Amino acid sequence: MNDLQTHHTVKDAADLWLRFSAGDFTAYASLYKDHVESLLLYGLKIKPDKDAVKDAIQDLFVELWHSKENLKPVQLVSMYLLKALRYK
Repeated sequence: MNDLQTHHTVKDAADLWLRFSAGDFTAYASLYKDHVESLLLYGLKIKPDKDAVKDAIQDLFVELWHSKENLKPVQLVSMYLLKALRYK
């Protein structure tokens, strides 16, 4: 992936984040779909229990949906989600 593709990916994720935080469920679902695999792989490095990691990811996204109105804009969505999962 070149720098331009990376920039568009980061920008697209940040745009999805803004739409999600405004209540767009389609953007929320896209964020989940775009990041669930990397979150699972990362979570398994922390805790090698696939079911527990899947539950933590699901809990994270439920909490995000419930607190969406209070979330600030995020530029590096993947980093934000990885860090949030680590706290779970």
